[in-house]
Amino acid sequence: MKAVLLYLVLVGAPVAGIYGIVRLGQDLKPPISVAGAWNVELTPRTADTAPCRGLIVSSKSLILKVTQTGPHLALTLNDQNATRLAGVVNLERLTARSLEQIEAMPVAPGMTSPIQLQANIDRQPGLDRLSGTFTFANCPAGTELSFTAMRQQRGAGAGH
Repeated sequence: MKAVLLYLVLVGAPVAGIYGIVRLGQDLKPPISVAGAWNVELTPRTADTAPCRGLIVSSKSLILKVTQTGPHLALTLNDQNATRLAGVVNLERLTARSLEQIEAMPVAPGMTSPIQLQANIDRQPGLDRLSGTFTFANCPAGTELSFTAMRQQRGAGAGH
C-alpha cells in the first residue's frame, strides 16, 4: 500500500502539473511571423524630402532583413549606413528603434540620427505587406518617410 501511495504522488503530481499548464496555455496565440527579407519602396512624394542627417536614401532598392524570436525583432536595412533596428511585433503592428537610440548613444558628427519605424502588417494569402513610416529624431517635424514593403517570396526561382 505504501508503494502505491508513493507511486501516485511521484507520478500523479507531475502529470497533474502538466495538465494544468496545458489548460492555462491553450488560449495563447503566437505573434505574427514577419521574419525574412522585405522589398522596401519609399512613397514617391516623401522620397524627395530635404536632406537630413540620418535620412535613408539609396540609389539601389532597399531590402529590410528581419529576424524574429517570438515577438522580438532585429531589423537591418541595406542602406549606406547598414541601419540596424530592434523592435517588437504586437498583434498586427510592428514598432522598432535604431540601436543607437536604444543604447542612448549621443549622435556624433557624421553619424545618423536615431530612427523609429512604425508599420502595420497586412497579411493576405500569398502576399504579406508592411506599410508605415520611418521617423528621424534629429530632423525637423514632419520629416517622415512613408513606405510599403513586400515580403520576398521564399524559394522563388528554385525550380519548384
